[in-house]
Amino acid sequence: MSARPAVRAIVVLGYGCHLTPAVRRFLDAASRDISELCQSPKEGERPLLITSGGFTNPRSAPGVSEAARFADYLRQSRGVGLEVALDEEALTTLHNIRGVHRILRERQIAAEQVVICCDEARQEKISYAARRILGAAPALWLYDLGRTRWQREVQRVFGLVFDALCLASPTLEALSLRYIEVRNSQR
Repeated sequence: MSARPAVRAIVVLGYGCHLTPAVRRFLDAASRDISELCQSPKEGERPLLITSGGFTNPRSAPGVSEAARFADYLRQSRGVGLEVALDEEALTTLHNIRGVHRILRERQIAAEQVVICCDEARQEKISYAARRILGAAPALWLYDLGRTRWQREVQRVFGLVFDALCLASPTLEALSLRYIEVRNSQR
């Protein structure tokens, strides 16, 4: 088995526009891991930080994307000093991975050189989507966002199956996105 290539990008997926205690714990833990990874980089080897998440709370957080909120928190509150690329289009896990894929292609970064910071309850669906969209499975750094057992199982079973169906059916994915847009307009 060959050694994994150096990390060239760290992805932090969005989990809402509000910095709840669980989201702060997630970002604090991710920032510690990011800082540890970046302790002594060689010149020109600091990874790109990609934050992904759209404008999911237009009523309660107008004009604020998950990506920008998380990037600001990591830079200002936690002192993460990496170059940041924002994916502010994503409204679903699949859209997170698609937006990340676009940025990785633009920067010529391979999936094997990526770490994704994510909710441990979504690890299977993120890993599956990444393999399908990126063509390889990046490393996952998993964090507990305080999900109940039921919420974790829903993500592990139904979320994975639903995302697999959406990847197989663009029509289903479009309907799902439309539903999420309508739901988010009420938040």
